[in-house]
Amino acid sequence: MRQISLKGKVSVSRPGDNITVYCDCKSSQTLHIVWYRHCTHETQPPLVLKARRSEFESNILKNFPNFRLVKNQSSESYDLLITNMTSSYEGLYYCGTEEIKVEDKDRVSLKYDYITGKVSTRIIFCFVLPKCYVKLIKN
Repeated sequence: MRQISLKGKVSVSRPGDNITVYCDCKSSQTLHIVWYRHCTHETQPPLVLKARRSEFESNILKNFPNFRLVKNQSSESYDLLITNMTSSYEGLYYCGTEEIKVEDKDRVSLKYDYITGKVSTRIIFCFVLPKCYVKLIKN
């Protein structure tokens, strides 16, 4: 297993906040953006949101009504907008790319290559701001 080295930033949120998490990867016809979340609490499994360009508004995101992939024209990427924050959205977020390649043209077998970006955002959820700063110092 390879180790991922990420430059991180921290975003503190309160109930009902909207947060945009920026992606440092570029999408193209063959590279698709994938978003990951690793939770800081044990009850939530990791989250992986991936969709090809034509699927961004499809059924994949309908299962996550508070998550939107927003086209960033300047970076040729898709940022993650999280609306109406709750504690269940707390965690470490980062993006990457997925590339589908045809490995053997005779048998049409597909290979999926995943590359992670270099920037991550830790979202910390707090009801009272002074408690958030204590949380930041401990982490």
